[in-house]
Amino acid sequence: MKGIPKPEGFEAVIEGVHSGIVWPVYTFIGEPPLTSPMIQELVSVLLPPPDDFNFELIQPENFSEAALMLTIYTPSMFSGKKVIQLNQPVFTAKKEESADKKKARSKKTPLEDWLSHPTGDVTLIFNTRSIDRRSSLFGSLKEAGPVLIIGDMGATERDKNSSMAAFIQEYVLKSGKKLEFKAIHALMELVGNDNPVAMENELKKLVSYAGGRTTITALDVQTIVGHQREEKLYELTQFLGTRQTDKALLSLKFLLEQGVYELVVLQAILNFIRRILFIKVVTQNYQDQQIDFSGFKSQILPDIETDLQTCKTDLFKSIKPYSLYNMFNASRQFTLKTLLGICADGASFDLALKGEASDKRFVLERLVLRVCRGYISR
Repeated sequence: MKGIPKPEGFEAVIEGVHSGIVWPVYTFIGEPPLTSPMIQELVSVLLPPPDDFNFELIQPENFSEAALMLTIYTPSMFSGKKVIQLNQPVFTAKKEESADKKKARSKKTPLEDWLSHPTGDVTLIFNTRSIDRRSSLFGSLKEAGPVLIIGDMGATERDKNSSMAAFIQEYVLKSGKKLEFKAIHALMELVGNDNPVAMENELKKLVSYAGGRTTITALDVQTIVGHQREEKLYELTQFLGTRQTDKALLSLKFLLEQGVYELVVLQAILNFIRRILFIKVVTQNYQDQQIDFSGFKSQILPDIETDLQTCKTDLFKSIKPYSLYNMFNASRQFTLKTLLGICADGASFDLALKGEASDKRFVLERLVLRVCRGYISR
């Protein structure tokens, strides 16, 4: 498409498609809550019904460059354009490379070669959190189509905090309210500093909750945002404790769509597993018995309380007896070996969530399956 200027901005991209200008590749760089709505709109314009059957989504767990090339060259079952969306493909992650690897990269990969001379009625959509702008792949993507950077790729944690604080204050002022400084800090602790969509949802709730008051307090944040999230996290752990896979996955999906930090969800799951591991060890003599709550309080609870005083752990802080009873029942659903294995895997899940190339929802879904069905993480 030489001679045709690339559109600048998402609206120009959509206008171009409506005008019949379709590029072989569109690259979106940014956090999924920001890029996903744009990609959905682009796909709907590229493939209006009934052509939407020609859409293929490739998730990171199913990605390889060879598989992608096979998908590109495989004819569609239906006539018309084929659109392939890649979510967080591994080779687009920013990473350090050795001199030998950089030298090896000087030769074009099959994908880079296709981007130089695209064939077939195929459009690729790259959706990635970050990309090495020095890489030959990024150069090929820029040559082949529009690159839309949503947000600041190079922002430091301090930059993100400042940007999100400004976003919060601007939204609240437009709503005719003020916000305590502690409330801003509490909000970012609960929602994070890189998801304005989720933050706006929580701010709407807070403005509504404040009603006629002009100032939103840190207590308001804890009451509306913190309490609701604690309830949803508790619900997730209850589904894990009864090994209800489908309900646990739906609960996880809801939490992430509400903007709850992936690391917060991970910590809640691992703390739950550690608690029922502790309960299982303490109650080994009762694991084969069906005991009601009354029997639990009289026979088992005293032993648990004694061991808790000896261990001096904060894991059970503010947990009521009936919750301990539910944990006892949950502990009977797992073998000791399974619980120890999940705890041992905790560090690898934590590392995966902190890696730039991770599809974080997929990482947590793996953990849910690990707990509910005993699948071993790889």
